[in-house]
Amino acid sequence: MHPTRWLCVALIVVSNACSASPHTNDAGHANEQAVTAVRQYLEELARGDVIGAMAQRCRAARVTADRQDAFGASLDALTKDLRGVHPASIAVASVPAEVHPVADLPDPIVVRFNLEVAGRLTEQLFMTTVVEDGGRRVCGSATRDGYRLGGDAHAALTVSRSTVRSPQELMPADPVGLTRIDDHQIDAAGDGSPTGLTAAWVRSWSDGGELEADVVAYEFRAGADALAYAGLIIDGDSRTVVSRFEVAEVADAIGLRLLGQPALWVQPADFGPQFDEILVVYGNTVVISDVFQPDPRASTELVAALAASVDRLVGIDVVTS
Repeated sequence: MHPTRWLCVALIVVSNACSASPHTNDAGHANEQAVTAVRQYLEELARGDVIGAMAQRCRAARVTADRQDAFGASLDALTKDLRGVHPASIAVASVPAEVHPVADLPDPIVVRFNLEVAGRLTEQLFMTTVVEDGGRRVCGSATRDGYRLGGDAHAALTVSRSTVRSPQELMPADPVGLTRIDDHQIDAAGDGSPTGLTAAWVRSWSDGGELEADVVAYEFRAGADALAYAGLIIDGDSRTVVSRFEVAEVADAIGLRLLGQPALWVQPADFGPQFDEILVVYGNTVVISDVFQPDPRASTELVAALAASVDRLVGIDVVTS
């Protein structure tokens, strides 16, 4: 999986918090604090100050020291695409927006903002702020339609036909024009492994530049475990969903286009790289095909081709326990 994808879930609690204005019960003052917290976070990003940006986040949303270099590299790349981080408007969202905080902290207030790129405004971004240690912190972000589209995808999730093939046997051949860069078993008993996982395999490719693709297959003891895990994946992706797309080549497939730099909380849906993801539940096996697209205008043909290749390997219908 592309390293920027893992950054979005690498959020753990650390001990230090920065100073901020004290919390107040006055709604107007609280709104001002929320706008200030988002503005300060964006200013730290604009300066390229990863440590300063982390200090503006709630503790549960701070990237650990060992991942800050990767965060900084992602920030540098996106800043280049955006020609800098230039907020054009920052205000409390007047229409309720669904942006879940990373941590269950008091007084969440959602702030909307746009960025200015080459003389035009991007799509709106949303960030939620909370109160922690007496100060206002940024504590989550979402695309405009992410949770709605993610909810629709979850509702559409179903079990396709079953397969007797192992995760390794479901790995497709190398796509034309791409070079295999990884091909290995995943430890099914490792820390953080999902409930009921018995085997898993990942195969990855690159075009030698920024484009990367992978297929991951997870085999579970029971179909219910597989379906539950697929639902968790979609729910985890929801805040970063840009759009859904149809996958005509594969029955019962869920296709999602996601932000390519979700960990930064500052990528607009219409700028920067994207992740194309197709998820299918084959009985008790979950298969996820991913493509990291540097160009947000790129088609979904490559990820659809990978998913179709897996689908052809699934084999005849069988009954699994």
